[in-house]
Amino acid sequence: MGRALPDPIELCLEELDDASDAEPYVRCVAVTGGSPGLCFSPAGEVLWRLNENASAEIWVSLDGRLMLFRKSLQAQVSLTRVERHLELPLGKPVIVLGGDEISVAGKRFRVHVHGTTAEARPPERLKLRRARNLAVAAAIALGALTADCKHGATGGSTATTSSATATPSPVTAASHDFKDARTAPAANAGGTNGAAPDAGTADAKRTRGFRRTPPHPATPPIQIRDYPPAPSYKEPEPEKATVAALPTLSQGDIVSAMKAVQPRVGECYNQHKVPGIVSVSISVSKGGRIASATVTGKFAGTPSGKCVEAAAKTARFPPCEAMDFPWHFALE
Repeated sequence: MGRALPDPIELCLEELDDASDAEPYVRCVAVTGGSPGLCFSPAGEVLWRLNENASAEIWVSLDGRLMLFRKSLQAQVSLTRVERHLELPLGKPVIVLGGDEISVAGKRFRVHVHGTTAEARPPERLKLRRARNLAVAAAIALGALTADCKHGATGGSTATTSSATATPSPVTAASHDFKDARTAPAANAGGTNGAAPDAGTADAKRTRGFRRTPPHPATPPIQIRDYPPAPSYKEPEPEKATVAALPTLSQGDIVSAMKAVQPRVGECYNQHKVPGIVSVSISVSKGGRIASATVTGKFAGTPSGKCVEAAAKTARFPPCEAMDFPWHFALE
């Protein structure tokens, strides 16, 4: 029985180059590799289940890792992790971590990983208030709510009030880093928190109330995998039935079994009245049953010979390994 596929992973893609007042967060779900799902067009647009002509895809590997996969040469695809940078090779998936920056056809996205979910759904642009409630609700579920998450845009709202008004979310685990990289590009590129923007700016309103994820103490290397991804488990091999070795027939076993059928052979003489010595090749299968009994010589194919073959096949042996031997019956 095969192992169950890993759950889809919920994430947000933060658009870093959009200078408009549009909300920068696109809420997405990555499904297991091999199924149509989250992808990018050759122009860098976030798409859903239009993978046939996509330039890149984001999916979940069989060992539950988030992967970026470059499908074609139609657009440049790269991944940046603090000071590390990689132009993706064609046809080989790369592991994506929370906080990584993805670039497709020049459009940059910051990846915010929220955790596993049971629901696969198309991308949707996230309202800032909803994004804030999503982060707070997930942080409460993990028991990791920090003091700066407890104050909303007005400074007086508590985390309890925010979570009470939030729409229930399937987020189960979180790396919630909703900082807007456009407000502090140099800080985000270096992996540090950076200074807060001016309170009156539009970007400040977007980022107010979000918890900033501290930088990693050491930047993990960017890992490239072979494709298709190999599972981290092996299917158990079916157990082979072990059969104990059987003894070889002894001379006494053979003589005893063949003498037991002599009365039937005598009936063959009584029926056909042809005297002589009948030679029979006996083949015993593993376990002790007669596999074949073939008359050779002058009685082969005769009525007497066929009668003797039928009589020899009634012989019974004790459990044994397979073997062949000749035997001679006297018709008289």
